[in-house]
Amino acid sequence: MARKFSTALRNLILGAATTVTGTTISSAETGKKILDSNNGLGIFQPGDRISVSTALIASGYGTVVTVMANGSYLTVSETPLTQGAGASYTVALLNNHHFRGIFAGGILEIYSGTQPADGDTTESGTKLLRISVLSGAVVPGVVTNGLNFDAPSAGVLSKATGEIWSGVGLDTASAGWFRFYTNLYHTGAGATKVRFDGSVSTSGAQLNLSSVAIVNGATTTIDTFTITLAA
Repeated sequence: MARKFSTALRNLILGAATTVTGTTISSAETGKKILDSNNGLGIFQPGDRISVSTALIASGYGTVVTVMANGSYLTVSETPLTQGAGASYTVALLNNHHFRGIFAGGILEIYSGTQPADGDTTESGTKLLRISVLSGAVVPGVVTNGLNFDAPSAGVLSKATGEIWSGVGLDTASAGWFRFYTNLYHTGAGATKVRFDGSVSTSGAQLNLSSVAIVNGATTTIDTFTITLAA
């Protein structure tokens, strides 16, 4: 099977909207939050630089620290003002969302069975592994222990050399395919989920392991992982 990008990932790479405007946006000094009762803030991710109304942050700018996976709020490193919803406010992305940045702090999960027909289809098979840095816990919307890539070279994006990608077996079965999620970890079916899938084998797959036999409680380590953009 080939690597498969979800609809939302393809749209994002091609320039999907990175601005949220509405009367549902507010801010809170406590917790350093920018909120949206319409749950529209899920287009941002930790590390993003945003511009906002000076009614929300006095400087007009913020750096995203965490994002709720449902898009209801994000936190920033700056201290916002406390401003209720009602007026129309805009939150806009200032940096670009390239592939490496989209999946910064990402989560990789490996399943048994056959890869789904496309990246929009819900997960199938049994979840065998969650791969993170040193098998650490990952909270969606927080980059701690999430996976990262080095800067691309010669059209190839590779796993960060300083990170150990590993996971502890959740069940015993043969690995068949994987799904790589953004840090927000959007699971289930839908065309708004940003992620990509690929096959798993010992050779010739998008993810090659020394053995596809996953054992409950045993640690599996991924030594190499690359994304290549063909010339």
